[in-house]
Amino acid sequence: MKCLSTSGYRNTKKVLKKLLGREQFEEKDWSDFLVNPQTIISPLFSFLCSTNLSERWHAISALGIAVARLSQTDMEAARVVIRRFMWQLNDESGGIGWGCPEAMGEALRNSKPLAREYSHILLSFVDPKGNMLDNENLVEAALWGLARVAEKHPDTLQRATEVMPAYINQTKTEVCCYSLLTVLFLEQPKRVDYRRKLHDIIQQPVFSNTMHFYWNGKILSLTAREIIQLFLDDKPDAS
Repeated sequence: MKCLSTSGYRNTKKVLKKLLGREQFEEKDWSDFLVNPQTIISPLFSFLCSTNLSERWHAISALGIAVARLSQTDMEAARVVIRRFMWQLNDESGGIGWGCPEAMGEALRNSKPLAREYSHILLSFVDPKGNMLDNENLVEAALWGLARVAEKHPDTLQRATEVMPAYINQTKTEVCCYSLLTVLFLEQPKRVDYRRKLHDIIQQPVFSNTMHFYWNGKILSLTAREIIQLFLDDKPDAS
């Protein structure tokens, strides 16, 4: 991975901070950086722990696109970044890995070859029979990442239909929402009987709670029921 000088790293972070602070993430704003995506990957990692929601989520989007773009010219370098996400989620790393499951999911969403190689590992992070993460907040993060991948590359996550049902009946709204979204993307929501089943599920009280929902560059404040309904109505960009 290409390294920046100390001054270059700091200057890059200043520019990135301005971009990440915008209300909405737009890939076109990053076109200059994506010519050589390696130069922004390491600086972006530092924003994954930001307490500013826009900075944090937009860093996840930017990392996902940068890693996917990198994979087009240097697949092994992109694999190194994916392994870095995985390592930071490993207890032996000494860290916690905030933002890594989401960024990993975003990278897989933006690269079908990476999704084919690593979707099963992202799924294992929430699978009690797999390499399940110890921290429930990271499990929630991985569920969001899985929903992102499932929408774009459902064929890489078919086994998720065996794992997600247990999460749909949890008590935390975000967990229920992300797991149900994943199932929605993997199933056939246009079938009348399946749509009816989903409608019944989202009548549960947990889906009436409001949550911050980040999707396609925007942070929305909606109930989980409204979020699921957006995708049932094929309007995921509605605000």
